[in-house]
Amino acid sequence: FQQILSRAFVAADVDGVSGNKLGSAKASHDRYVVLARAAVSAGDQVEAENLYQHAEHYCRLMRQGIDGHSVLVNGSEGSN
Repeated sequence: FQQILSRAFVAADVDGVSGNKLGSAKASHDRYVVLARAAVSAGDQVEAENLYQHAEHYCRLMRQGIDGHSVLVNGSEGSN
């Protein structure tokens, strides 16, 4: 599974999903979805669920109109 996970990180970087270290909420969401799909492909349902929950967090941020960068800088979701 670790090899698949590594390839998913590389694929996300190549596709421009990861962007900068902080990134936007959309980039973070997309990256976690890619990783979750890799976990499903590897048969690791527990890791896939964990990664999908992370993706869901960023989906909520996007619905609220909060950028992932501002969350990391300000320290909380509601301080935008």
